[in-house]
Amino acid sequence: MTAAIVVASAQAQVVLVGTGTYSQNFDSLASSGTGIAWTNNLPTGSMPGWYSSQTTYDADDGTVPASGQYSYGTTGSGERALGSTALQGALIRYGIRLNNASGGTFTSLNLDYNGEQWRSGSALTDVLTFEYSSNATSLFAGTWSPLTALDFNSPNNSGSGVLNGELAVNQAFHSGTMTGLNWQNGTDMWVRWTHVGNASRHALSIDDLHLNATTVPEPFTLVLVGGGCLGLTVRRRLKVAQMSKGMTA
Repeated sequence: MTAAIVVASAQAQVVLVGTGTYSQNFDSLASSGTGIAWTNNLPTGSMPGWYSSQTTYDADDGTVPASGQYSYGTTGSGERALGSTALQGALIRYGIRLNNASGGTFTSLNLDYNGEQWRSGSALTDVLTFEYSSNATSLFAGTWSPLTALDFNSPNNSGSGVLNGELAVNQAFHSGTMTGLNWQNGTDMWVRWTHVGNASRHALSIDDLHLNATTVPEPFTLVLVGGGCLGLTVRRRLKVAQMSKGMTA
């Protein structure tokens, strides 16, 4: 099976045609401006397949404490991260719609990313909660399963205000595997992060994301492996027999 992942421009979604790695650094998000339109499934030309509960986002360096979706980064920098601030009563979601076009079945999906914090609003903790679904039709419809290894918990609860999310002290690397999947060819899978509002006023984001899927081994491959093991066993037995014959001669 060809190891590759492609983005289908016609459907504007992430399409997996093999077991290669999909990467997203969010640098195509705007580095300045407010009220920037977010179009689900194609928010930027480099982010097909991305969805959000929000219709707009602002570019920010962690200064703004208001609820909303943000393109975080230092002022004027093209290095961006997708994130949010969620105050009491807010619920903000963003994630990816993935399609299996490999011709086979995926049994697991590996994902890793850097969590970045751009503002510490109080001494309270905050979290971006990760979930995935194999039957979702949107960010809100479907049966979702949590994977706590991919939750991003705020690393800085000092209440000190604006932070530089590019510094290691304000980051956390997360890696996890969604196992036991029966992700059939031609069907979709979704992953999402949810930011539930509380009084923390923290600015949390995701950056430098990678994912890849694992396929069911092909029967022909298993036959080759089995045949190789059988051949090795036969050769070993012949060698032992020859050695024994030489010793008794």
